[in-house]
Amino acid sequence: MIFSRIIIFSLLLCSCACSSSKRLVYNSVEFGSGGGFTGMEKIYGFTEDGEIYTTEGFHGSKSQEKIGILDKKNIKSINKELKKVKVESLKYNKPGNLFHFIEIEKDGKRYRCVWGSGSKDVPSAIKKLYSYLMEQVSSYTNKE
Repeated sequence: MIFSRIIIFSLLLCSCACSSSKRLVYNSVEFGSGGGFTGMEKIYGFTEDGEIYTTEGFHGSKSQEKIGILDKKNIKSINKELKKVKVESLKYNKPGNLFHFIEIEKDGKRYRCVWGSGSKDVPSAIKKLYSYLMEQVSSYTNKE
């Protein structure tokens, strides 16, 4: 009886530990660029479950397409980078005519950083995170 409880507890503990590395620590991560004369935006995103999607279009009329699924290794790496940057403490809102952005949602709260393409005072942590996230989707977008 005690032995079976230990096995059940071990299985539950293992399944919880294993599932955490299969999910992002944030509900959603979106990043991309847009603006200019047309106001067109190109957005990439990750869902909590690791789905990768792209959205393109104008404000109010965008089409979304699933382009892949992150593997466990990538999810773990992305989680590490997001924690390292401490997204919740980042605040930067200086969009230009052409802009880049990172928007992260966790527990119903949204954290958004926006900067103009020519901005020189963008915190390096934001720029590095944006480049890193773009690298993560590059192998999926090169197939388009």
